[in-house]
Amino acid sequence: LVELAMTVVKQLFRRELRVDPTHVIGVVRDAIKLLPAASRDVQVHLHPEDAALVHESLSSAEGERAWKIVEDPLISKGGCKVTTENSQIDAQAETRLQAIISAIAGDERQP
Repeated sequence: LVELAMTVVKQLFRRELRVDPTHVIGVVRDAIKLLPAASRDVQVHLHPEDAALVHESLSSAEGERAWKIVEDPLISKGGCKVTTENSQIDAQAETRLQAIISAIAGDERQP
């Protein structure tokens, strides 16, 4: 039953990314919110196609913190990695999917 649930989650997750490419904007906002308040030199690493979309959709300053968009072809579409001098938030699609699967499987380990 868990295997079936994981398969369904994977398919739904991938379908959502194909149907609504703007989903990445919310992912970026959520990842930035996880940073400590005093974070500086925030860099948001995105797939080049997502980078263009995010750049068009969001201002260069979310809240009071300025951040820079970095195009990174190693980041899959629909995800991002946010880095500062002292922090890193991995919000890549694969990482988020693995967290969902771990929660379904009752696995306490985080990716």
